[in-house]
Amino acid sequence: MLAFLFTGSAGFPLTLAAQEIPERDFAKPTASVKDLENVNTVRELANGAVLFYNRNEQKLMVTDFSAKPRTVMSAGALEHEFQVVGPLWQWNGDTIVSLDILKGRLMAFGVDGGFVGIVGPSLNLRGASGAPGGARGGQRLPDLRFLAGNALVGTITPPRPPAVSATEIPSRIPEPLVRVSLAPFRMDTLAMLMPAQQPRPPFVVREPLSMQVYVGTDPLQPIDVYAVLNDGTVAVLRAATYRIDYFNADGTRSQTAPIPFTRINVTENDQKRVMNETKAFTQRATVKSRAALRFDEPKVWPAVHPPFRHDIAVRVDGADRLWVPTRCALDEQSTCYDVITRDGTRVERVRFAGAAAVMGFGKDAVYTVAPQKDKSLLQRHPLH
Repeated sequence: MLAFLFTGSAGFPLTLAAQEIPERDFAKPTASVKDLENVNTVRELANGAVLFYNRNEQKLMVTDFSAKPRTVMSAGALEHEFQVVGPLWQWNGDTIVSLDILKGRLMAFGVDGGFVGIVGPSLNLRGASGAPGGARGGQRLPDLRFLAGNALVGTITPPRPPAVSATEIPSRIPEPLVRVSLAPFRMDTLAMLMPAQQPRPPFVVREPLSMQVYVGTDPLQPIDVYAVLNDGTVAVLRAATYRIDYFNADGTRSQTAPIPFTRINVTENDQKRVMNETKAFTQRATVKSRAALRFDEPKVWPAVHPPFRHDIAVRVDGADRLWVPTRCALDEQSTCYDVITRDGTRVERVRFAGAAAVMGFGKDAVYTVAPQKDKSLLQRHPLH
């Protein structure tokens, strides 16, 4: 594969790579744990087992795939309990940490997954001077998704715009992508990310009592996403061009050329899926409401899928390759990933059956979670 360096806008070095990679089925899982509840973060431990968060049950659990998972921490107000579990990150060797943003602390877990204490400084992200987010002035706590060296990286949701009428579409307000240094406490804005265009807000008609819900095309819109490499470099994937902007820890920046991708048409099945998912979510959220729900389908749907999906997280493996979720060209029911090296070269395009999503990597493993009726299926696949 040949690559050439150019200079792009804003002084970014560009990497141009020509590539055309077919989809291939990824290796089937060699071990699995079924009947879990909404698993959304996974990290392999030094002993080969995995630590994961069972969100619906509010439990941090460990499994080696040979026996029933055991609980290592539960929700609560005590010192050895959590209020919120963030993503699981590596911290100095074999220690795994997770941010409990409501308690303002980094929880540490040992080689067997057991809770070993608190690391780093206390984090008053609610009210500290200069802290991103906070509980006042309409601001929210930052959504911190990555640990990058001695800093946390995430986005801040701006205050909502003034109320709009049922006939107006809410305005789009860019979200700052920030890097929060822990010692000393300092926040830097790295880039601005444009969120999805939301539909008009639902409104209630009193006679008869009903709620009109306007369905948006959020899952099918091109939205910028980000991830953090193993050395702390922040990678921002731009949906308009499918290029990658890199923000290095030393303050330097670089940029790849646009990555070629297959344009896939939005089908009627895609539209039905968006409608059904919106209906299911709204019905769960309004289960105690007496209002009858009426759903208004978008008048215009996107003609093609964006180059990558923003509803599934980008993952980074041990070789600093980005695993970017995409819509499969040949299978609407599966999940595909573009595997992209740091210079912007797409070296693979892999497909996971059953809508499985990559949750993490091990020494020689890929961990996925697939929906299983009302449950989740945690799976281990060989990486090579």
